[in-house]
Amino acid sequence: MKGRFAKSKLDSIDLHQLLVDLELQQTELEAQNTEFRQTQQRLEESHNCYAELYDFAPVAYLSLDSQGCIRRHNQLTVVLLGRQGVSLVGMPLASLITPGSMPPFFEHLRQLKLGRHQVVSELALTIKNRPQTWVRLTSVPSMVDSTSGAYGRIYHSALIDVTEQKTLEDERMASLYRETAARAEAESLNRAKDEFLATVSHELRTPIQSVLMWSQLLQTRKLKDADVNIGLATIEQSVRTQSRLIESLLDVSRLMLGKLDLELTPLDLGTCLQSAFDAARPAAEAKLLRIAIDLGSAPVRITGDGIRLQQIFGNLLTNSIKFTDAGGLIQIAMKIIDSEAQITFTDTGIGISKSDLPLIFERFACSNDCARRGLGLGLTVARDLVGLHGGTISATSAGAGKGATVTVALPLAS
Repeated sequence: MKGRFAKSKLDSIDLHQLLVDLELQQTELEAQNTEFRQTQQRLEESHNCYAELYDFAPVAYLSLDSQGCIRRHNQLTVVLLGRQGVSLVGMPLASLITPGSMPPFFEHLRQLKLGRHQVVSELALTIKNRPQTWVRLTSVPSMVDSTSGAYGRIYHSALIDVTEQKTLEDERMASLYRETAARAEAESLNRAKDEFLATVSHELRTPIQSVLMWSQLLQTRKLKDADVNIGLATIEQSVRTQSRLIESLLDVSRLMLGKLDLELTPLDLGTCLQSAFDAARPAAEAKLLRIAIDLGSAPVRITGDGIRLQQIFGNLLTNSIKFTDAGGLIQIAMKIIDSEAQITFTDTGIGISKSDLPLIFERFACSNDCARRGLGLGLTVARDLVGLHGGTISATSAGAGKGATVTVALPLAS
């Protein structure tokens, strides 16, 4: 009896302890549940606070998946992308990006997939009814999709409109480029002027030296009559050359200052061409050049300055004669095209290189062949005088050694 009583008492004690333990565990579970509910409540409050901050933040926020599609966005993103009243969820961000910004956008995603902590890119967006918009896209990776709670590769991103900054930067770069180009052009012009002045000095000095040499020889009175005649002819030719050179320089100066006036009268263009041809014929014959001239059968009436027109044609003929070797051919043709008279001067001379062709009518444009070419003012004066007559002048050439063609177009008299 005593043994059974003792065992019964022991069982009663164990059961009581078990009940106490259960009560303690229940109390602990209730405390844990309370703490869990409090934690859950704090998480919900934090999530709601985050959602409010996300939705009403002063920056456009959005979440992108690994394919670059929008998974979530705030209201400012809608405004920035010009999609008011439309949900952007599921839309590929690439659909709003210009073709030129596609490569940097895909590189942006690639860098994120490689594990970069933060990636920043500038992209151009195409937004309806707006000029091109530039944005700075900053993305950081996250392994949690906050919209569904599922785990996946999500990139939280911010969009900042940098269009104004980009425009200012582009304007600054364009201004810098223009300044650099202007400086380079000014330096090139200064070099060209230096070369031009050197050539002017040479061209002026050469006839002066001839005049000085022959005048000294003539003063000795020891020359034969034939030599005296040669000396006098050389002096005359040198003076004429220098006179033409000075007159060309003065014409350029007058044209640049706008002080060259034309005496406009009705005249026959063929007569001006014939006069220029007659004046240039001795120089052409001296070089054994052939000149073919076709003025047509009917007179061509224009309103112009006869002396200046002869100067234009004389300069062009002189230029062709200078650069055409002995035995070459110079062709002059005039025809009517619409309401213009078109005169072409074609020679079989040394031609014009592609690099010199755009410059042959410019002042101070002196190539490496300046010694042979001279000042090059004849073409400059011809261009300006043609312009004063309301016409145009142009030049073409197949290249060095293949001759050249200069075309003058003048309006017919109304």
